[in-house]
Order: sequence, then structure tokens, then C-alpha cells
Amino acid sequence: MNLNIFFQGFAPHFDDVEVFILQIEGKKRWRLYEPRNKQEELPRFSSPNFDQSEIGEPCLDVVLEAGDLLYLPRGTIHQVSLFPFKKYFHYLFNFSFRETALRSVIRCT
Repeated sequence: MNLNIFFQGFAPHFDDVEVFILQIEGKKRWRLYEPRNKQEELPRFSSPNFDQSEIGEPCLDVVLEAGDLLYLPRGTIHQVSLFPFKKYFHYLFNFSFRETALRSVIRCT
């Protein structure tokens, strides 16, 4: 398990780990997208940043506020945008499950 702290937004990409996000302060807008193909469902490596035209429409568009928790299955394309002039940060906990993912139980619908 790793713990990262983020104070910024970032471009669309996917990770090679299961991710739980806990919003600590302020709020951030999260957009989630389905993997583009079968190979990206359980990736062994994180992706480079995607262009918006490569990923289509989000399957989830949500604003996390302090105390909110969000789960991202491995291979879920995600991006974060910030609200101007706000103080915000989130913790990111990630877990590595190589042969499966909670994705098989929880789907982005």
C-alpha cells in the first residue's frame, strides 16, 4: 500500500493499481472513464496522459468534498480539475492486485 498527497489536478490517465481517494479539504471535480479496450482493464503499467478526444464521455462526473471517499479500479481513466482560489488536498491510497481487481465486483455505471 502507498499513500500519496495531492494538491493539484491532473490530466486524464489510468493507473496500474487500485486507488481509494479521500478528499481532506476543499473540493475537486473527478471525471471517470471506462477503459478504452480489454487490455486496459487490468493494466500492468500506468498510462501516459490522454487527450480528451481519446477517451470519450465520462461514466461518472462528481465533485468530492471534505470527507468523501472515491474508489477507482485499476485501469479506470480519471482526471481531476480544481476550483479556482480554493484550498484543497486529497490523500490517495493505492493497492496492487495483479490478477484481479475490485472492478469485477464494482462497475462504473
